[in-house]
Amino acid sequence: MRSVMVWQENAPNLGRVMLEMLGDLSFAILMSSGAAGAGWVLHRAIRGAPAELPEEQRLAKEVLARLKDLASHMAANVGQHSSRVEDINQELTVGTTPEAEGVISAVSRLIEANQSMQSQLSSVEDKLHEQSRLVEMKTAEARTDALTGLANRRAFDDKVAACFVEFQRSRRPFSLILSDIDHFKKFNDTHGHQTGDEVLRGTARVLRETARESDFVARYGGEELAIVLPGTKADEAVRALERTRQAVDSARFRSPTSELKVTMSFGIAELLPGEDVPTLIRRADAALYAAKQTGRNRGCWHDGQEIRPIVRPCDVKPAEKVQQPVPTSAPAAASQYGLCSQSDFGMSLGYRLAEWRRHGSAPALLLMRIDDFPALTKRYGQEIAEFVLRSAVQFLSASIRTMDLGSEYGEATFAMLLPGANTTELIRVAERLRQAIARCALPIKGQSVQFTVSLAGAVAIQSDATKEMLARVEKALEQATATGGNCTFFHNGRHPEPAQATLERIRTAAV
Repeated sequence: MRSVMVWQENAPNLGRVMLEMLGDLSFAILMSSGAAGAGWVLHRAIRGAPAELPEEQRLAKEVLARLKDLASHMAANVGQHSSRVEDINQELTVGTTPEAEGVISAVSRLIEANQSMQSQLSSVEDKLHEQSRLVEMKTAEARTDALTGLANRRAFDDKVAACFVEFQRSRRPFSLILSDIDHFKKFNDTHGHQTGDEVLRGTARVLRETARESDFVARYGGEELAIVLPGTKADEAVRALERTRQAVDSARFRSPTSELKVTMSFGIAELLPGEDVPTLIRRADAALYAAKQTGRNRGCWHDGQEIRPIVRPCDVKPAEKVQQPVPTSAPAAASQYGLCSQSDFGMSLGYRLAEWRRHGSAPALLLMRIDDFPALTKRYGQEIAEFVLRSAVQFLSASIRTMDLGSEYGEATFAMLLPGANTTELIRVAERLRQAIARCALPIKGQSVQFTVSLAGAVAIQSDATKEMLARVEKALEQATATGGNCTFFHNGRHPEPAQATLERIRTAAV
C-alpha cells in the first residue's frame, strides 16, 4: 500500500519529470554518440542562437521539431499513465475491493502500466539514437569534400585553428604542407574533366595512405591538397613531404584509354613564435609557388626568412656523393637502428641551422669513419667486414640521444647531428664512442676482430650553411685519418685541430 501512496504523491510531478528526462536524454545521446559538434549546434538552435551554416541550422530545426513531436506524444502518454496510477490508488483508498485480492489486482495493473511506459520510453530512446545518427552523418557530410572524400576547406580551417591554439597554450609545434597537381589544367583539357576527377581522387588517396595516423589531409581548393602535421617540426615534415612526393610520382592512374602518371609540387612551413595562421599559410603557399617555378615534382621549405629547395635523391649527382656507396648491407643496418639517409640528414642540418639563426642554440655535427676499411675487408673478407659495419652502427645508435639524428654518410662513414651540444659536450661524446669501439674485440668465426674509428666534429658558426659546415667537418675527418686514425679532431672555424688541444684551449680560456 505504501508503494501505491508514493505513486499518488509523485503523480502530479511525473509529467514534468518525464519531459525533463526526455530533454536531458536527447542531448546526452547526441553528445555521447560522437556527434559533439552536432549536439552543440542543436543545443544552440534550441536556445535560439543562429547556427553558423544554413544547412546546420535547417538540420537542427528539423531535429528539434521531431523532438518536440516526441515530447508531446510522451506528455500525453505520461498523463494517461498518471491517471491510471491515480485511479488504482483511489480504488484502494476507498476500499471498494476485497483487501488481498484488491491489492494484488492493483499491483498487477500498476506493473502493467509501468511496463507499458518503459516500452514507450525505450521506443523514444531508439528514435533519439536514430536522430543522433542522422545529425552525425549530416555533420560529417558538411565537413567532407564530396569528390575526394578528404576533409573540406572548413574542416581544414578548424584543424589549423585548433593546432594554433595548442601551440599558444603549450608550444606544441605543427607544420603545414600545401601541394598542387602539376599542369592539372592542361591535363584536364587533354584527357577530360571526368578523367581529371579520377586523378584527383587517386592523388587524394595516395596522400591519405602515405600520411601518418595523426596527420590531417584535406582538399584546400581545386587541385590543391593540404596536410596538417600536429606535433611536427619542419625537419620531420620535410621527410614526410619527400615520402609523399615519391609516392605520388610512383603511382599510376587509369583512364579509359591509357595508364596515366602525374606529379605534385609541395610547399612547407612550420608555425613560428609570434606568427598567426594567415602568415603560416602564406609562407607555405610561397614555398609551393617556388617549387612549381623551379621545375615542379619537388618541394620547397620556407624557414621564416627564405625559401629553401628540398633536395631529391635524383638531384644528387654521383660526383657530389662522398666516396663510394656503402656495401649492400650497410643501409639496411643503418635503417634497422634508426639512422636516416644522407639526403634526409642534410635537410635536417639545414633546418637546424635556420632555426638557430631565429632562436635557440647552435647545432653540432660529428662524423665517424672506420679506419682503413678497405684493408680490413681485404684481410677478413666481405662477410666479416659487413659485420664490423653493423657493429659500428650499433655503437653509434647507442650514443644517440632522443633529440640527436644519426645517418649513413658514405663508405664506412656515419654522421651525427647533436642540436644544442657545445664544443666540450661534442668532444666528450666523440671520445666515449671512439674509446668504446677501440676496446671492443668482436668474436667472429673463431677470430677476435678489432677495429678503430676516427671522428671529427664542429659547432656551427655564423658563416655556416649546410654545405659549408659539412665541408669543415669533412676536412677535420681527413686530418684525423691522415694522422693514423683512432683519434678525434675538431674544426674550430679556422682550421682542424686535435680534440684534446681544443679542450685544453677551452680550459685555459676559462682560467
